[in-house]
Amino acid sequence: MKNKILCLLFVQIIIQSCSKPSPSKAVITLPYVISLEDSLLKIKEYKKGVPPPPPIQKYAFGDMNFVLGDSNEIFYHGKHIFRMCGTGLDESKADFLNLGRYDLVRVDESIVKQLITDNLQYSEYRFVVVSSKSDTINSPVLETIVSTTKQNKAVYFIRRISQEENDVLNDKKAFENYRRR
Repeated sequence: MKNKILCLLFVQIIIQSCSKPSPSKAVITLPYVISLEDSLLKIKEYKKGVPPPPPIQKYAFGDMNFVLGDSNEIFYHGKHIFRMCGTGLDESKADFLNLGRYDLVRVDESIVKQLITDNLQYSEYRFVVVSSKSDTINSPVLETIVSTTKQNKAVYFIRRISQEENDVLNDKKAFENYRRR
């Protein structure tokens, strides 16, 4: 009798140890890496027969422009020069917006969703641009911006920061007025 119980116990232990462990439920978020092919080119929600929009220039500015600084800082400006395409445009340089340090407004992460929703209601082009100082974006606010933009049926574009935005951002942090260099 003891042998039967020990044998059954031994078989049960072997069966339990051979079973596959259950996968963990943790969600891993990978950082976003800015690439040449971006979100605008990957939109697949077009109706049949409707072509995708033409490619935009590398340094485009939208109705709403978010600049992600160092250490999860979020800045916003609404200045833009909007053009989708054209001949003779130099796409290697950004258009000069004449930004000042007061044009870049620091935004708290908690109001980003409401800011996008409110401003896209009255926006002409419904175009949101996110720019970052680094090539890899680890900011959790990026997911908020992208999901809110999609919910409002607008287009978003993620790019590197322009030289003018970078200079204005550095001058804002140093409490100086922007001087075009």
